[in-house]
Amino acid sequence: MKICCSTNTLTTMTSIEEELLMDEENDAREAEYILHTLSSELQDRYTTDDIRTMMDLIVEYYYDSGMLECTDAEVEIDLQDVAEYVAKHAKEYHEKDYPVEDVFFVVQADFDWQEQNL
Repeated sequence: MKICCSTNTLTTMTSIEEELLMDEENDAREAEYILHTLSSELQDRYTTDDIRTMMDLIVEYYYDSGMLECTDAEVEIDLQDVAEYVAKHAKEYHEKDYPVEDVFFVVQADFDWQEQNL
């Protein structure tokens, strides 16, 4: 049996793999940034995995709220609303109990990261 791959397919696969790897590396840097901006008390309470769970839920909030489809030049983001969404869905989907007060600081640090890196 012969297996044939066109170079375009290979290039596309490599590009996708490279993009996924770059996204993963960027997410790791962002999680570390967020973790290091938190108070030492919160740093002791949350792991990098916790931060990444919250990051995923922050993105989910932007999708669910329709912000990503908005065509306005500026979008108003209520960090408290984001924090409440993240805390609620973390408990619902991930069985994690993150107090809204803690999540707010993560949301704020995530927002700062996005402002600096976009």
